[in-house]
Amino acid sequence: MGTQAVRVLAVVVSLAAAVAAASCNQAEPPAMESYGDCILQHVESGMDANAVSMIRSACRSKFPLDADEPVDAAAEALDAGALSRVTFRRTGGSSSSLFGVLYNGNADVTLTEVDIAISTMFDGAEESHTYRARQAVPPYGTTTVQLSILPGDRAAAERASIAAARGRPAQ
Repeated sequence: MGTQAVRVLAVVVSLAAAVAAASCNQAEPPAMESYGDCILQHVESGMDANAVSMIRSACRSKFPLDADEPVDAAAEALDAGALSRVTFRRTGGSSSSLFGVLYNGNADVTLTEVDIAISTMFDGAEESHTYRARQAVPPYGTTTVQLSILPGDRAAAERASIAAARGRPAQ
């Protein structure tokens, strides 16, 4: 096992222990206060995508985000016209992650959340799963997205579509 893999494993184990300790209501508060703090404390320059993905998953386990609560309270759902100008292109992935690029083709909206639907065939029936990307994408801008997905959805990623999006007026 390489040095980087050992460091990542140590981070994942320490985060799992912190989650377990927090769930036991121990008196000591965790050293990190947010998902962002966790990422900044554990991701290092030069780590490969799989290592970063493992750290992101461990940090998200420690700092869960309510999927139904918008991050930006000023954001509103995009209408059909604005939604049609948002695209997602797959760029790669692993068995449980999908990487891609979001493009915001709107001139007056900064995207804050995008729901990406991925359809696949499972036991002869079509299934669709929706994944939420929460990142700011400025007008006519792009951003790289990494989604944690069900393993069977990776092969179907070419059939990804934008199901919904939220944004706020561009400044």
